[in-house]
Amino acid sequence: MQNKIALVLVVMLFGNLFSGEYKYDYRGEISLQGGGYSLFEDRNFYGGARIIPFFEGQKNYSDGSYLKLQLSVDAFSSYNNKWKNELELYRSTVSYQTLQTEIKVGLQKITFGPARYLRPLMWFDRINPTDPMQITKGVNAALFRYYTMNNTNFWIWGLYQNDELKGMEARQTNPDRPEWGGRVQIPLMGGEVGFSFHNRELLESRKQEHRFALDGHYDVGIGLWFESSINLHKDQVDRKMVTIGSDYTFGIGNGLNVVGEYMPIEQSNGVLMSKPDEHLLALSLSYPINIMDQVMYLTYYSESMDKIFHYLQYQRTYDRISANISLFYFPDVGYDIFTGKKSRMSGFGAQAMVIYNF
Repeated sequence: MQNKIALVLVVMLFGNLFSGEYKYDYRGEISLQGGGYSLFEDRNFYGGARIIPFFEGQKNYSDGSYLKLQLSVDAFSSYNNKWKNELELYRSTVSYQTLQTEIKVGLQKITFGPARYLRPLMWFDRINPTDPMQITKGVNAALFRYYTMNNTNFWIWGLYQNDELKGMEARQTNPDRPEWGGRVQIPLMGGEVGFSFHNRELLESRKQEHRFALDGHYDVGIGLWFESSINLHKDQVDRKMVTIGSDYTFGIGNGLNVVGEYMPIEQSNGVLMSKPDEHLLALSLSYPINIMDQVMYLTYYSESMDKIFHYLQYQRTYDRISANISLFYFPDVGYDIFTGKKSRMSGFGAQAMVIYNF
């Protein structure tokens, strides 16, 4: 399905590109990584190499609008007890953009909301904050955005043929039924407030799921934000999540940035969040040693499991190359605390990654 979409996009754009003025760009990333987990116990080791080439073609029009094609593949070879090789389409979109509007169709990333780590609005992506490459699978979608002159913006999207779990989904979507939704984001009292909604049909029950979300971000000397999301299934409240966050850079040395977020989650039915089933806390400390070096510490706490997750990263960045070394301790919970995906990685571990941008 994705290969057919990519072929159609290529034909659509290049039929226009060769009829007028156009430009193109080719770039990408190559990464090498290796590490291990449960190093004091089972001593599990892993490694891999990844290349993500990215092609972009663009035709400009006299009124300032343009038509753009973006194509990218993800080629990855990894070892964790055995070798595994993967090659898949990563992004394939055609977009048309004017001064105030954008229309994008194809395999794309859709992400929004101000939260950094605990994200009720992680609806369509699974970005891991500890991943230096920020890799996430895209969704087959059509997205329309309109921007007004006072920074209000409107989003409308439709998704189709997405048969994998997205974001924080626990139930699979019926891929043969379209999903749809939208978002409006407006400036309000010196900050921004957004309202989002989404509708999909669940594969197992064939029932509709409705999501509604409210978020906001303000800078009042310190950064303040919130995200809240509610899921309705079978005409009942299925899940409620709220994140409250803040960040501030202290004048210590080159500047110590501190980010804190708190998220209660309630799975049971009801109207108000009176008895959350889970309380999550996230705290990060980031310090630039100099223009090239930075260290970051990130910790999560789960009240329901009474477990703490620790992650420490050192990064050195050149013009085209970045080197990342990390140490971590993850309790054995059976899944990735950052993305919700199944994972066996636990215990004390370490990882090194080198990324080359070409």
